[in-house]
Amino acid sequence: MPGDTLNGSWVSPAEVTIGQGTAREAGAWAESQPGLTALVTGSRFDHLAEILEWSKEYQGQFLRMVQSGGEPDMDTLRNHVSRARQAGVTSVIGIGGGSVIDTAKAIAGLVPQPEDQDIGDYFEIIGRGIPLRFRALPVLAMPTTAGTGAEATRNAVIGSSAHQVKVSLRHASMVPSRVILDPILTLSMPPHLTASTGLDAITQLIEAFTTRRRNPFTDGICREGLHLAARSFPVVLDQPHNLEARSDMLIAGYFSGLALANSGLGAVHGFASPLGGLFKVPHGEVCAAMLPAVLSCNWSQLYSLPHPESGDLKTRYTFISRIFTGRDDASMGHLVGWLQSINRQSGIRPLIQMGIHKEQWPSIIEKAMAASSMKGNPVSLARDSLHRILEIASAP
Repeated sequence: MPGDTLNGSWVSPAEVTIGQGTAREAGAWAESQPGLTALVTGSRFDHLAEILEWSKEYQGQFLRMVQSGGEPDMDTLRNHVSRARQAGVTSVIGIGGGSVIDTAKAIAGLVPQPEDQDIGDYFEIIGRGIPLRFRALPVLAMPTTAGTGAEATRNAVIGSSAHQVKVSLRHASMVPSRVILDPILTLSMPPHLTASTGLDAITQLIEAFTTRRRNPFTDGICREGLHLAARSFPVVLDQPHNLEARSDMLIAGYFSGLALANSGLGAVHGFASPLGGLFKVPHGEVCAAMLPAVLSCNWSQLYSLPHPESGDLKTRYTFISRIFTGRDDASMGHLVGWLQSINRQSGIRPLIQMGIHKEQWPSIIEKAMAASSMKGNPVSLARDSLHRILEIASAP
């Protein structure tokens, strides 16, 4: 039974630093690395430089690479890798959201590889998925959003506009060697981003806690992460400058990354991957829109069909429902209602308002059924169930 044993290896960063003001340790880390450090950031870096206490003169020690809005794509990545190789980069710092950190990890993974090998060959789906020949460069990951968990995983998700799909580059050495979780870095998140990334973390914790591949290690991490999120997610929505709550959400996001890296996810992410590739919609918002629908269908399946682990799964879903709603008598219906209310309050759009229409559902369902995350869903979902999920998630 899932949750009873753990077979395989455990993936996690070597060193994690947590606390207000810890971002200032990034400079010392860079100085400890031999050679030149690539600095991967979002388009706005001035406010981060002040927090890091880096002067313009100090920033000159880095090769700056800017990840513009949205998720990274193959063309941008090729340019970054080429520049880093030419400059002789030997380490990478990623300061930003999940897309920035994924870009940093991908650069670190690809720079040491033979230059005569096309970088696309290392990717799944669009390439040959060949393993990296040499270890990735050391990476320091510093998330400025609380939700993706990219700072704790071995893979980097990159978009391919030519193929209309998001694909992964993965290798154990791509796990960041150092992570700094400083809640001050998250204070600049606007309310909508705070909500969508927080709901991404909650989705990942719920899915990792109920996936077919759950295990004792991820169970403990998910339980604590869910408690932290239940306690502090409503607070950061109402009090965006509450650093204690921001810290809780950073840790919950980090725990969600650890959990998904070691147990996998479920149907929400089974849908989110193809939707992100086809429509360029924000990952966190898609997860937030899909979560109530997937939970409803999973719960219905547990009651309508025999399932060998139905008792354990019902207990897990009841636990999740109670800690988020604060009701001792809570069931899945209460949790779904709470999530739908949060979505409305936070401006999370239904799928139809993201430009995803019914005539596109057959293609979405085909891609979702083939997604690795879908295979980890705790119950099997037939095509009609997947259609029903899209129907619920599209309703205004």
